[in-house]
Amino acid sequence: MAFLFQKRDIYYISLNYKGKRIRKSLGTSNKRLAKKLANQLEEDLLQELIIGKTQTKYSNSDISQLIELFMDHEHNWRPRTREVYETCFKHFLNKGLPETQTYKAMVIRCLNRLQNWAFQEGFIDRPRLIPGGNNYVQRSRVFNKVELEQILSDCRPNHYQSFVQFAYYTGARQGEIRDLNISNIFDGYLEVSGKTGKRIIKLNKQAQDILDKQPKLWNYCRRYVDHTFKKNVRRMGIRNARFHDLRRTFGYNLISQGIPIYQVSKLLGHKSVTTTEKHYAPLMVKDIPEFEL
Repeated sequence: MAFLFQKRDIYYISLNYKGKRIRKSLGTSNKRLAKKLANQLEEDLLQELIIGKTQTKYSNSDISQLIELFMDHEHNWRPRTREVYETCFKHFLNKGLPETQTYKAMVIRCLNRLQNWAFQEGFIDRPRLIPGGNNYVQRSRVFNKVELEQILSDCRPNHYQSFVQFAYYTGARQGEIRDLNISNIFDGYLEVSGKTGKRIIKLNKQAQDILDKQPKLWNYCRRYVDHTFKKNVRRMGIRNARFHDLRRTFGYNLISQGIPIYQVSKLLGHKSVTTTEKHYAPLMVKDIPEFEL
């Protein structure tokens, strides 16, 4: 007889048969979903008790059902992480793997995480991992002086231009700026929550002046930021440009000015200097002066 119980808000299924007992986490605090999962697992768990072998109900061909279970599971994700998974899974289900190398690698990584999770939860007998999850090209685009001056002075509308300027002068991620509120602003610095958790952003004079003149903070969604930036750079005739390239240009210009890479790493909010070196070392090779051996 199977029954549900909760431990630390997570539902578990427990099954007893002739003195033998098996328990399994259902990975959710939602009672309705837990009942659904328990009904699907009960037969398999009973077989495992009787014959010592699991006959999993979910095969790898039933990928859409695995995705549904994976997305319903209670993960400790930020909203942006969930958005990435949803986008990648949707593309795979509708169109298969993307053709572009970087996007393809991202979708493969999401699918492989799904496979590992499904295996750990007992939904499949073994994970079928797809090679190529690390085959992506590290983007290295930085704006030259002319491009940067044009972007900082000619973006439309005006309130969006101040957003662009603030992003460059702080080197902040766009999500950190979009989520900014008054309680996070202090004299000379910001407290933000981003990709690497909470961090401090130092405000230089240009960034502080922008904040002082700003009647209210920017209430933008990611789609608006990216779409408006693309529309502006297209009008300016600047090719292969993305909003995140402002942050990369910020870091590159600091290193070019002789700021120690340790300090640049702190300003960018990287977890370690190794991350900064990984992103910026290839950009600095062309700046090495002539030398002889």
